[in-house]
Amino acid sequence: MFSISPIVPVSITPTTPTSSALPDFTAPPPHKPKKTPKEIIPPSMGHGLAAHFLAGTAAAGLYIEQEKLESFPQTALFAYFHSALYKQSTNIGVQENPKVQLLLDDIAGAYQLDQEIQNIQTWHTEWHERSKAVVQLMQKKIQALDPGESLLIPGGWRQAVVGAPGHAMLYRINKTGENAFSFEIYNTGRGVEDHHPSAILAGRNLRAQKLLKEHLTLDQLSSPTFWQIYYELKYAPEKQFPLITSHQVYNSFNLILDGFLDTASKETIQAKDLELRRQQTAGHCSYESLLAYAKVQLGKSVDKDGQSLYHQLKLNIQLQVLDEYFSYLEKQVFFTAPPSAEEATARLRILHLIRAEVSTVERTLLREHIKRKPKTVALKNTWVETSIQVCKDRKKRLQAASLLCQTRLE
Repeated sequence: MFSISPIVPVSITPTTPTSSALPDFTAPPPHKPKKTPKEIIPPSMGHGLAAHFLAGTAAAGLYIEQEKLESFPQTALFAYFHSALYKQSTNIGVQENPKVQLLLDDIAGAYQLDQEIQNIQTWHTEWHERSKAVVQLMQKKIQALDPGESLLIPGGWRQAVVGAPGHAMLYRINKTGENAFSFEIYNTGRGVEDHHPSAILAGRNLRAQKLLKEHLTLDQLSSPTFWQIYYELKYAPEKQFPLITSHQVYNSFNLILDGFLDTASKETIQAKDLELRRQQTAGHCSYESLLAYAKVQLGKSVDKDGQSLYHQLKLNIQLQVLDEYFSYLEKQVFFTAPPSAEEATARLRILHLIRAEVSTVERTLLREHIKRKPKTVALKNTWVETSIQVCKDRKKRLQAASLLCQTRLE
């Protein structure tokens, strides 16, 4: 199925204890923040970026009918999420939280890794040379990890056929001991129905968003065949092959270790941080897998007021997107009278969908306040109250813009 070519793997420096000794599967030490740049230049705001970050209803991804959200660059979301996460964590005073710093480090690392692979794509004209370089790059990055460090990897697949949808996932390798690693697979869409543990709750079929395999060694994670197939599936699918499916992607993990998927499923069920969720629809899988990863990493962390860090940061980032998106629409003269009836009809649809997303954020804010704050605590003077008011103001502006469109149609 795959175009496997002979590859000479890089030399793997023996660790201490040597490869003949049993791996050290002790608990990982606390994360030590890296001195990575705090700011990665984010992409310009537009319909596609807003559609991903405001994906809160079934209408998400339909802001503009022509938008190809499936092909929206995964690393563009990394760049924006990293920038927004740093800004919002600073705003609420948690930028020094070790788990927040870990998110920033991991996302910056994933962004840098993708840039390095894209450079390889440019430097080498022959597929075999590109594949060999990517294999060696991945082996060196894994070998360079210290205990407690991790490597976040853009995952999933793309299609060689123009217009055929691919799918975005995230992989994360964490060094847990001297010669011990874990491998995490974050997926919220295609593939979870066949390969992730499930449970039926209140009549709903829920799936684990993370698949975990522990007790791996450096030699196993340095498999040249696995990383060659990873490169082919994610970056350079061969045009003569049929459409790639989730089965091919998941079966490739068994090249790391025979029976990888079976043991990973069992270990996932036993994990303490098992997150269950309905399988998500296509269109914004890059963002959903990133959220799944962030939620697992932040866990039940709270700020000084007892607010969930994950939910607070997620909502603040969405509100930031709303602000920047409204600024974008203003530059596009979106809130003025439309020039024609045809433009008014198209704009009304977009305004309706945006308003639905703003309402979703507003409801979530209120729900988070009721759920996570004692009933005796007043709603006033909290970030929730301020944010809800922002949503109300945005809906008023959207309503006014809709009236302008309706006037044009009369």
